[in-house]
Amino acid sequence: MEQGEGSPIPHALEHPWTEELFGLVVFMDTMIYVWIPIIVLLIAAVVVRIRLSLDSPGKLQIMMEGLFDFIGSLVRDSLGDYGRKVIPPLAFTLFLFIFLASFLELIPAAILMPSDHGGFEWVPFKAATGDVNVPLALGLFVIGLIHFYSIKAKGIIGYVGSYFVEPITREGVGIPKNIWPFVAVLVFGFNFILRIAEEVGKLISLPMRLFGNMFAKAIIFFLIGLIGTAGLFGPLLMLPADIFWRGWSTMIVVIQAFVFALLAIVYTKLATVNEHDSEGGEH
Repeated sequence: MEQGEGSPIPHALEHPWTEELFGLVVFMDTMIYVWIPIIVLLIAAVVVRIRLSLDSPGKLQIMMEGLFDFIGSLVRDSLGDYGRKVIPPLAFTLFLFIFLASFLELIPAAILMPSDHGGFEWVPFKAATGDVNVPLALGLFVIGLIHFYSIKAKGIIGYVGSYFVEPITREGVGIPKNIWPFVAVLVFGFNFILRIAEEVGKLISLPMRLFGNMFAKAIIFFLIGLIGTAGLFGPLLMLPADIFWRGWSTMIVVIQAFVFALLAIVYTKLATVNEHDSEGGEH
């Protein structure tokens, strides 16, 4: 997307550094904003591992363990023992990554990067999740993993069959047994349509909820920046507005990261409910 001077498109949609790879446009600035939280998480993990202690844990270890135990309790409440070795680390990692990737924009700093207009330029930190490609990638990953666990829990036959026998059942709608053979095909077909619509809805709603909130946050920052150009008193009005919005946005970032991780847990429960409810064991 070309961004010229005076473009009305807010900076949230601008990508100052792009490259072409196999005919596709790669937003290199987004790649940097994605790798920054990954590197931070890796460093934090290494530090916690090196300083790991049962007798006198450090503040970072206590914080990480507390957050992990909280997410683990949500998983146990939702899924019981099912997937307790896999789902908590996944939800924990999703929360931390989304939080850090979204929090970047709240740091009043800039990074020097190449510009498509030539040379280098200082670019303010932006939220990686404010680029629709990042939430979509996260959504595809989570939905794909959910289908994997659904197949693992129900088996191929059970997984495929669930698209036809749910959510409408003969017992649920009270269809007599003697009539059921004549309407079963219609019910199965309708179930299939509903399930496909449900899966498409998950794939759209999960990333778009995150992107919408992060994009709206960036738009507000853009508008606050415009206040600073409004005459003599503009900068005086911009400073308190900017401080307030950064504080408020911190809460938004935490909530959205938590909601994304929580939905990953809930969707996993919905996809595997038949198996772990009937057997109640770990797989």
